[in-house]
Formats: sequence, structure tokens, C-alpha cells
Amino acid sequence: MVSFKFLSFVSASLALVGSASGQAPGVSCYYSSGRQYDCTRFIDRFCDHATDSSYAPYDSMTRCFTDGIGGKCDLTVWLRNPTASGQVPSNVNCKTALRTVMQSCPSGGTGQFVGAPFQFTIDPNGGQCSGGVPNGSRVESAAREATIARVVTAAISDHAASLL
Repeated sequence: MVSFKFLSFVSASLALVGSASGQAPGVSCYYSSGRQYDCTRFIDRFCDHATDSSYAPYDSMTRCFTDGIGGKCDLTVWLRNPTASGQVPSNVNCKTALRTVMQSCPSGGTGQFVGAPFQFTIDPNGGQCSGGVPNGSRVESAAREATIARVVTAAISDHAASLL
């Protein structure tokens, strides 16, 4: 017979597998009367892209995603505590930190694992995505990516049809 204490232990252990370090990230919330929007649907796409590159000390990368109903989500990865040049953020830490922030902070905030070099930020805002993100970071729009994907798909379809 399996005891309740054992099941509780297994459940707690599985919850810790979400990060490379086995600990929850430290979270700092933005307290604002501004936009409160759930940006969770953009986290995987952002982290998969953000963890594909190496970062110079104190470098950051920001992507902006438009929600389609008058709001946007700014997601950022920042090499806050560099130990070397060319560091790559952990995909697991990125996703875990941003999900924890979104669950804990309706107005967004930051998350960082103790001892980890990267800090992750999620910030829901009103308005549309635009250029001019400070400190040389990139801003990219999910809507723009979808438009580009449709154009590329149409071009491939046209080319394939011309081959037949």
C-alpha cells in the first residue's frame, strides 16, 4: 500500500524537476495599476529563441509579442551576473522563471535563480510592439513573424505549383 506521505513526497519532488537547480527562482513583481495580461502563451517561443544564442557580459535580448487585442508582452533575458563571455541561458530556467513570474505577478516582473547568471523579465503593456528597445536589444513581433511565415509559405506554394 502506498502511503499519503510517499505520494506527497513524490509530488513535491516532481515539482522541483522544473529547473536545472531544483529550486524555485527568486521573483520580483512589478506593482502597477497598468496592464495585467497573461503572457504565458509567448514564453515557450521566447525561451526557445533566447536560449539559441550566447551573450556577452551584461548583454540582453528583448522580444515583443502583440496579443491582438490592444496589448503587448515584452520578454527579456539579461546576462546580469556574467562569469564569462559567450554564456548561453538555460532553456529550462528561462521557462520556469517566466512561468513563475507570470503566476505570481499579474503586472509582470523578474525571475532569477540563485547563483545563476541570467535574469528573465516579463512585462505586459498596453499598445503595440515597436522598435527602439534600449541598450541595443532586439524587439520582434509575433504578428510580424506570422506575416513573414504566411508570405514564405505562399512563395513556396507558388514555386511548387510552377514546377508541376
